[in-house]
Amino acid sequence: MKNLNTLIISLFLVNTSFAIESLVGQIVVNKPVINGQKAIKIATYMEKYSNRFNIDKHRAAAIAMQESGYEAITTMRNNKPFDVGMYQINIRTIKEYGFDIKRLSSDMDYSTWAFMKVLSNKQKICKKLGREAWSCYHSRTPNLRKKYIKLVNRWYKTDMVVVTKAQ
Repeated sequence: MKNLNTLIISLFLVNTSFAIESLVGQIVVNKPVINGQKAIKIATYMEKYSNRFNIDKHRAAAIAMQESGYEAITTMRNNKPFDVGMYQINIRTIKEYGFDIKRLSSDMDYSTWAFMKVLSNKQKICKKLGREAWSCYHSRTPNLRKKYIKLVNRWYKTDMVVVTKAQ
């Protein structure tokens, strides 16, 4: 399976821009066992919506890794959904924005769009924090943001390119 993933990624990278290559590289380095097609799909949607919402796509990939390991999961609290999807969008935020909770778990395009919309708005609300305004995605509480910044920064990588050799 690993060789198949390498082949899929290699074939994809031959025909893509460096921006997508770099993002696929980051995703694969962060989670080496990820399916190659899934990494490409995640990177494609992140590229699409990061441009629309003026979001650092590498930061978005780092947040997704921290939140769910690039998996569409639902975190439960008291037997009710609490955080939903690959980006772990909180249930209060889902209700506030009117997002479709089922699509957040099943539709990566929709989920990425919703995440980028929320992240963009949180950055605007917290613009006084400058380069760390993105951390308001998690919390506006200073000590919680500080911890979150450290956690997300472990996964933040730029200029990553998947390099493979023929087998």
